[in-house]
Amino acid sequence: MGSTTIAPGESTTMTVSMQMGKGMGGPHLFEVTVDSSDPAPVVSKVSVQADFTE
Repeated sequence: MGSTTIAPGESTTMTVSMQMGKGMGGPHLFEVTVDSSDPAPVVSKVSVQADFTE
């Protein structure tokens, strides 16, 4: 994924794609980390739960 500059008070939408290998179906929990270059760095983590079927 690339980078996006967001001004204070603005928002954006991210699209995250996940692909499982053969035999890895079922529920999985992923964590997406969003870094910031803000002078007071903040690292946001978003949990994503998915249930893949084969």
